[in-house]
Amino acid sequence: AQKETPKAIIIMMEKNRHNPFVDTSSGREIMMRKSTVLQCILTKVLMQLGADSDEECSKLAKNIVDELAQLYIRSPEQLKDALDIPEVLEQITSIGCIRGMLLPSIRAELNHAYAPTLDKLSDIIKPKKPMNKPLLRELVVQRVDVTHLAEIDQISQTFFARLFLILRIKDGALDSDLTQEDEGFPFDEHGRPTFRPSAGWYNNQVDFPNVKELRVIDSKVTKDKNDLQLIKRIEGTFFEKFELQSFPFDAQDLTVTVSITCANEGPVPVQFVVPGEFDKPPAQLGVDTVNFAHSDIWDLSATVS
Repeated sequence: AQKETPKAIIIMMEKNRHNPFVDTSSGREIMMRKSTVLQCILTKVLMQLGADSDEECSKLAKNIVDELAQLYIRSPEQLKDALDIPEVLEQITSIGCIRGMLLPSIRAELNHAYAPTLDKLSDIIKPKKPMNKPLLRELVVQRVDVTHLAEIDQISQTFFARLFLILRIKDGALDSDLTQEDEGFPFDEHGRPTFRPSAGWYNNQVDFPNVKELRVIDSKVTKDKNDLQLIKRIEGTFFEKFELQSFPFDAQDLTVTVSITCANEGPVPVQFVVPGEFDKPPAQLGVDTVNFAHSDIWDLSATVS
């Protein structure tokens, strides 16, 4: 007897101390230099405390810089400010990268190195722009094609699928932030995050939570008139909780969950939009049933829901 599969795939939506007046480097480059300065300061403090060799001090300092970066502390100024904020100081000490006499020694060195001077008065007096408010980006689901489906394993509760996905950002080509080539998270001239990443950055945040093994075949951003298209071509093995109450005459929904690692409550919120049947243009959703390898066992639906 043949089995039958309604809806083959369900796409689920889830969500250096340079003068700023003369430095023409990007915010990212400035932050990288400041991170190097921070490592030098930490190396100096470790040497003063009598740590091992110069090479060992440098290695320890690099490890501390990497740990601090996880807390978004990447410059001497940010560390100096962080040590004066009890909540952040508690997080720093909890990860154990700065402990014992190292903490007061670093505080003293930063206070000495970054004491206000006439050269820095312009930085203190110059007002900084306010931080950007969260800007909701809408990713319109333009196309979802399941181009290959195989290895449906009811014992391991997995299946293999190849997926072609296009997400559209309306009028994205007219947005100077989205059209940046840099796919990293952007910073301004003061080393503060702008929360206005490029379309390439958003494309890199697209995730597939129920995947077991994933291979990205293609990932790119293209222009279509005034719009930007985020294109993904992937394949992998996905987990699925099979419903076997009617086995061997069961029907299964195979689900590929598509999400993006941007919280709606965060500084870079994102919302998926799926056009309806009567919207223009409607979403193109389809399944390749012609080359289905298990057609002798399963009846594969040609629709995506």
